[in-house]
Amino acid sequence: MKLRHEHAILILALALVVIGLGMVFSASHEIARAKFGDAFFFVKRQMVRAIIGVVLLLVASQIDYRQWRRVARLGLVVACIGLGVVFLFTSIRGQRGWVHVMGQTLQPVEFVRLALVCFLASEIVRMGTKIQSFRDGLLPLGAVLVVVLGLVLKQPDFGSAMALSLISLTLIYMGGARLRHLGTAAGVLLAGGIVLAWSKDHVRSRIFGFLSPDAHAAGGAYQSLQSVLAIGSGGPVGKGLGQGIAKYGYLPDAHTDFIFSVMGEELGFVGCIVVLGLFLLLVGRAIRVAKAHEDPFARLLAVGIGMSLFWYAMINLCVALRLFPVTGLPLPLVSYGGSALVTHLFALGVLRNIARQAEAVERRPGRWTRPHQHAVEALL
Repeated sequence: MKLRHEHAILILALALVVIGLGMVFSASHEIARAKFGDAFFFVKRQMVRAIIGVVLLLVASQIDYRQWRRVARLGLVVACIGLGVVFLFTSIRGQRGWVHVMGQTLQPVEFVRLALVCFLASEIVRMGTKIQSFRDGLLPLGAVLVVVLGLVLKQPDFGSAMALSLISLTLIYMGGARLRHLGTAAGVLLAGGIVLAWSKDHVRSRIFGFLSPDAHAAGGAYQSLQSVLAIGSGGPVGKGLGQGIAKYGYLPDAHTDFIFSVMGEELGFVGCIVVLGLFLLLVGRAIRVAKAHEDPFARLLAVGIGMSLFWYAMINLCVALRLFPVTGLPLPLVSYGGSALVTHLFALGVLRNIARQAEAVERRPGRWTRPHQHAVEALL
């Protein structure tokens, strides 16, 4: 029996959330007991956020995805205002990426991610063939992206800035932009990112730690070295859930940025492959939904949501495996963190609505014509 796209998306999302709750408890119970006197402190908070996220997923599934195109510009403006509001609050470990509301902390950059995807999908469709022009297509979109990235880098949050850049460039390419134009834009963003990164001591320390781990084992390379030690010690099947030792003070941020490392130690290679497979299946469903749909906006929005999950997950995994400098990005749907969890689940609700309408089209007799043959065809 063929599983419908909307049902597969829900099942895969819930599977990752459940795995995440188990891993959050395993990775955080000791620090939660030590700091708050309650071993369930973090997992209870994560469970509440998961429930909120699932409710929003189900609500978003019922809202016609075309409504998001109508508010795409306004949504990005509001999200960017949120990025500005963070500077009114006290920094956490040198970063001003959080807004404190009624005892809760929100990360506006997570909402910007979804707003930016929606905005780009809407503008690319509006431009049509103009997207192939540097002046009339890429330049206006690039200007908006530079403003968003500037606010993110001001926090400073280089990891999120990199992820947003990759998501945006991927989506613009899928929308039909010329590869040489994108190459120029990517080069400019990369050069600017390197200059800014070099001006920040903590980022420079992480880069040195990545390039020369032995010389910076107690500094910039400490987390990444502990991460690969934890993953390597897990072997094929792991030590067993809750049996790992990296979380006992050896690996900082074990329940957030490095939850994959704890997973590797406790669930082993097999467990890591299962989680990676779930992500790939979810991203694959997003691409299949995009392929099935006749509306260019729906196609780009579906691809944007899928690529958002893909890039965040890949960056997190590369950091955990010491294939990339430490960035501070969580593993989507799995790591501890309310804003990321809720926004990813909400985005998957939007994807479910697109999938539902795509399947309705697929059930009609005959084939539809596709008005825009964008570069997405190459991937699909």
